[in-house]
Amino acid sequence: MEDRRFKKFDYGPEKNRELYSSDVPPDYDLSKIKTPVAIFVGKQDVFCRPKDAEVLSEMLGNMVYKYVISRDNFGHFDFCMQKTSYLFYIHMY
Repeated sequence: MEDRRFKKFDYGPEKNRELYSSDVPPDYDLSKIKTPVAIFVGKQDVFCRPKDAEVLSEMLGNMVYKYVISRDNFGHFDFCMQKTSYLFYIHMY
């Protein structure tokens, strides 16, 4: 989230004005999400840094759990590429 906004698609000023009545696309109102949401982030995640996950968690309407994987070398793709995912070892109650 380079500009710290979770927004609708940016078509450029002209098309944005046509679709959104604004030069820039509007933000999604994440506080309206009612589904329980859990966030897991790796310490070395280059696509969603722990700081970004923190910002997102503050915007969500029904944040139930947030966990930062403390291993120094755990990144974004480790969630799906490891033979035994680290998430199997996390117990949520």
